[in-house]
Amino acid sequence: MLEKIKNLKWHFHLMMLVGLAALIYGGVWYFYTSETRAEITALNDQVSQLQAKNETARVATQRINEFRALFASKSAEYDELKVLLPEQREITNVLQGYRTQPTAAV
Repeated sequence: MLEKIKNLKWHFHLMMLVGLAALIYGGVWYFYTSETRAEITALNDQVSQLQAKNETARVATQRINEFRALFASKSAEYDELKVLLPEQREITNVLQGYRTQPTAAV
């Protein structure tokens, strides 16, 4: 059998050598790097989860900023309306005056 291989032309020798090298490389890649590939897969999953959390946090931050702007505008509007409303003492006086007036019978 060894004589048959020795009698083959050089390009068949080269093809056998390349095939053997490919088998060795494939075996080393599959067995030696399997733990690393599993770890990379786990890290990629973790990265995708963290990216989703970051996106959620970004949206929440944007909504907080929108809420702060809305709160500031509503506070300014409230301050403007507060000027137009009578004070508590005046309201109390008006209510007491209304209660003490006799009601007319219709």
